[in-house]
Amino acid sequence: IARAEVAVELKDIQDKDAVSPSKKIQALLVKMVKSMHVKHYEYVLELAAQAHKIDKIALEPYCLAAEALANQGKIKEAKEELRFALKINPLFAPAHYLFGTFCVEEGQIEQGCQFFKKTLYLDSNFVLAHFDLANIYKNEGKDNEAIREYRNALNILVKMSSFDIIPYSGGFNATVITGVCKSNLERLKVS
Repeated sequence: IARAEVAVELKDIQDKDAVSPSKKIQALLVKMVKSMHVKHYEYVLELAAQAHKIDKIALEPYCLAAEALANQGKIKEAKEELRFALKINPLFAPAHYLFGTFCVEEGQIEQGCQFFKKTLYLDSNFVLAHFDLANIYKNEGKDNEAIREYRNALNILVKMSSFDIIPYSGGFNATVITGVCKSNLERLKVS
């Protein structure tokens, strides 16, 4: 779908809430996530295009396409996908989270932190935003802040099944993220 067409149609739907994805979109999302895990990024982008033909305002395909593009080193294009998602719904936490990860990857740590904080403002249970903030604080020597964020992440993770895959984690499950949080907390308490 042409970006210009999306931009024109976005103007008509900005005041409407994004509708929940249809069963077809859900099926495509499952394929996209599975393809992402096996690093078939071009196929993820094809599936995202199919999803946009079905429902131009479904938000997840934009984020998954952004992830696929970023994994191919196409950060500028990835950010553009996120901008489209945020035009549809400026309060879509995953798009803010991914912007934060891109900023951190580009060395813009403070800007990344701001995106993570906005993500948590929009969705206080977004475990990876807590986790990534904790890692940044730990690296900056802000031990108290890091401990707080690791604990926040653990409080969310404890409510999940140990085998639940954490969205936007690259396929890691709750057990792995829990282990990293606990390990880092132990190190922080020792120092």
